[in-house]
Amino acid sequence: MKNRNPIGVGPDQRYWRSRGNRRVRKARRTLHLMRWGLILAVNGIVATALFLSAEKTVDYLTTTDEFGVTRIDVRGVARASAEDIDARLKSYAGRNILDLDLKRIEAEVQSDPWVRRAAVRRVLPGTLQVRVEERNPAALAIIADRAHLVDSTGYVIGPALDGRDARLPVLSGLAKLDEDSLRAALIRGVRVIARLQRSSGEFASRVSELDLSHDDRVGVRTSDGGPMILLDPDHVDQNIHPFLELRDAIEHRVGTASYIDLRWRDRISVMPADNTIPRTMGIQGRGR
Repeated sequence: MKNRNPIGVGPDQRYWRSRGNRRVRKARRTLHLMRWGLILAVNGIVATALFLSAEKTVDYLTTTDEFGVTRIDVRGVARASAEDIDARLKSYAGRNILDLDLKRIEAEVQSDPWVRRAAVRRVLPGTLQVRVEERNPAALAIIADRAHLVDSTGYVIGPALDGRDARLPVLSGLAKLDEDSLRAALIRGVRVIARLQRSSGEFASRVSELDLSHDDRVGVRTSDGGPMILLDPDHVDQNIHPFLELRDAIEHRVGTASYIDLRWRDRISVMPADNTIPRTMGIQGRGR
């Protein structure tokens, strides 16, 4: 049987159609690429126009007098120098509020020793709002023969200029310490005060002085004029409650004491005022 071609299709027509299809597909790809190229070009032109427009807008907003600082609102200042803070911020009056570095302003306000933290924000169109958190004195430290206020972190605020903080505990024994040792002693002192306040508020309220001259002990004097009490700097509340319960018994048995040592586990050591033999009272099960 003879092979027959499909009706109307010559022997080479399929090859001709294949070449034709390739040309069509190539033309379509070219049109597709041209179309996407045109889209990208248009988008690029639009993006450039928007960028230039935005740049001009930002430049206008950060230079126009319409957003000049007309008011500086400072709140939270009680013991810091309001005059000094106002003087630091005075240079920002009239400047464009959108062009200001708020972190820099906060740092300038926090340079006042009384300011622990400052938060600055813009209130459009022209108000610069400053909120101040002041330091709270936790103790008085005798530094260079002068009383200085110290906050709860051991930071030295400055000299005590009036008597409003006279009831704060005094940190002493600091005269011979170098800068690093002084810093460590101040931190140790305020931590002792905070720990005593948490564990025994009644005893802490009577603490008048903490001697920090030794690393292995904290010497405590109370407002009632009793003997010095020695505490373990790492376990400052050890034996405090047993001591308070046995205080009258200790005075009855020993009389006037030179110091009372609470640094030992499960016992209280008492040195009589005549410096004879120390007395020890066991408090088994009542220590740390």
